[in-house]
Amino acid sequence: NKLLGLSFTKASEVWICYAVWKLVRIANLMKLNKTAENEPLVDSLRDLGNYCKLSIACLMDEQK
Repeated sequence: NKLLGLSFTKASEVWICYAVWKLVRIANLMKLNKTAENEPLVDSLRDLGNYCKLSIACLMDEQK
Protein backbone atom coordinates (compact mmCIF):
# COMPACT_ATOMS: atom_id res chain seq x y z
CA ASN A 1 0.00 0.00 0.00
CA LYS A 2 1.56 3.21 -1.13
CA LEU A 3 -0.19 6.52 -0.80
CA LEU A 4 1.55 9.50 -2.37
CA GLY A 5 4.32 7.10 -3.36
CA LEU A 6 5.40 6.79 0.28
CA SER A 7 6.12 3.48 1.98
CA PHE A 8 5.27 4.71 5.51
CA THR A 9 8.27 2.95 6.95
CA LYS A 10 9.47 6.23 8.44
CA ALA A 11 7.75 8.49 10.96
CA SER A 12 8.35 11.54 8.74
CA GLU A 13 6.28 9.92 5.98
CA VAL A 14 3.41 9.22 8.35
CA TRP A 15 3.32 12.86 9.48
CA ILE A 16 3.42 14.02 5.86
CA CYS A 17 0.37 11.85 5.19
CA TYR A 18 -1.46 13.41 8.14
CA ALA A 19 -0.58 16.85 6.78
CA VAL A 20 -1.94 15.96 3.33
CA TRP A 21 -5.20 14.66 4.82
CA LYS A 22 -5.58 17.85 6.84
CA LEU A 23 -4.77 20.02 3.83
CA VAL A 24 -7.42 18.24 1.76
CA ARG A 25 -9.98 18.83 4.50
CA ILE A 26 -9.08 22.52 4.70
CA ALA A 27 -9.22 22.93 0.91
CA ASN A 28 -12.60 21.20 0.70
CA LEU A 29 -14.09 23.37 3.41
CA MET A 30 -12.78 26.51 1.73
CA LYS A 31 -13.80 25.42 -1.77
CA LEU A 32 -17.33 24.56 -0.66
CA ASN A 33 -17.47 27.66 1.55
CA LYS A 34 -18.64 25.45 4.41
CA THR A 35 -18.34 25.97 8.12
CA ALA A 36 -16.52 23.17 9.89
CA GLU A 37 -18.81 21.18 12.15
CA ASN A 38 -16.43 19.45 14.55
CA GLU A 39 -13.30 21.54 14.43
CA PRO A 40 -12.87 25.22 13.54
CA LEU A 41 -10.88 25.92 10.40
CA VAL A 42 -8.21 27.75 12.38
CA ASP A 43 -7.66 24.60 14.47
CA SER A 44 -7.21 22.57 11.30
CA LEU A 45 -4.62 25.08 10.10
CA ARG A 46 -2.79 24.79 13.42
CA ASP A 47 -2.87 21.00 13.13
CA LEU A 48 -1.43 21.25 9.61
CA GLY A 49 1.44 23.38 10.87
CA ASN A 50 2.12 20.99 13.73
CA TYR A 51 2.08 17.95 11.43
CA CYS A 52 4.63 19.69 9.20
CA LYS A 53 6.82 20.52 12.20
CA LEU A 54 6.64 16.92 13.41
CA SER A 55 7.56 15.67 9.96
CA ILE A 56 10.59 17.98 9.88
CA ALA A 57 11.69 16.85 13.34
CA CYS A 58 11.37 13.19 12.39
CA LEU A 59 13.16 13.73 9.09
CA MET A 60 16.06 15.45 10.81
CA ASP A 61 16.28 12.56 13.28
CA GLU A 62 16.12 10.00 10.48
CA GLN A 63 18.99 11.70 8.64
CA LYS A 64 21.38 11.46 11.60
